[in-house]
Amino acid sequence: MAEREQLNAVVWYQAAAESQANGEQTYRAATDQLARLKRSKAITALPEQLAVAGYKRLPPAVILDIDETVLDNSPYNAWQVASGLPYSEPSWDAWVAERKATAVPGAKAFISAARRMGFKVLYVTNRNCEKQGGYDAQGWAKTCPQLQATLDNLEAELGYRPDNADMLLKYQRAEWDGKGVRRQLLANRYRIAMLVGDDLNDFIDRTTYQPKQHAANWGRSWFVLSNPMYGSSLRALGNNLGKRYGSLRPWQWAPAKVAEPAVVNP
Repeated sequence: MAEREQLNAVVWYQAAAESQANGEQTYRAATDQLARLKRSKAITALPEQLAVAGYKRLPPAVILDIDETVLDNSPYNAWQVASGLPYSEPSWDAWVAERKATAVPGAKAFISAARRMGFKVLYVTNRNCEKQGGYDAQGWAKTCPQLQATLDNLEAELGYRPDNADMLLKYQRAEWDGKGVRRQLLANRYRIAMLVGDDLNDFIDRTTYQPKQHAANWGRSWFVLSNPMYGSSLRALGNNLGKRYGSLRPWQWAPAKVAEPAVVNP
């Protein structure tokens, strides 16, 4: 079953020194770029923001994803492996409601540095509000328990409580489905100097990513954390293990034949 196939990925994420180092290294490198990004007002991490008139005069901001970027939800993934049960909305809702996710290594120090240097720290996450709860006259979701649970969890782990307006959840408004529309909305108010996430969709829609065109952003205004447990790259293959195994590009080894021993006539 697909859940059990996550075993090595979850063990690495939770137990490996390399996993801890990945967070520390990524956030330390991102911190090193803050001064340059604050000073260079023509830089934006959103290619589409170049079309926004006067963006250079906007206050600088950093946009972060939350899950496996700021908060570590690997206990939930470990539960999937141990139980053999798949992701489900009720189980995920229960995990978020417990507010037990810890900070990804390096995240707290980076966010503190960014805020200290005058960057607005914003969160664009696919933690979601409940569409079925409906929307009020201003277009906001009436039911959104994950918003307060996430703010509580962040406050406990980061030492400050983000403003409600600084966190944009999926379906918080009916049109807030993909992350691109939320990033674009923020780009009307801030110069988006940096993006931090664990999935390509935290930076650009996967279908529009052009390696030759966009690769220059990595390590400069885009910072990605390794997440081998889940993500859009795996979802593209579906939960069909046959498809996933079929996507492998294995080495083809043809072992040398061992010569048969010569038969000596008595």
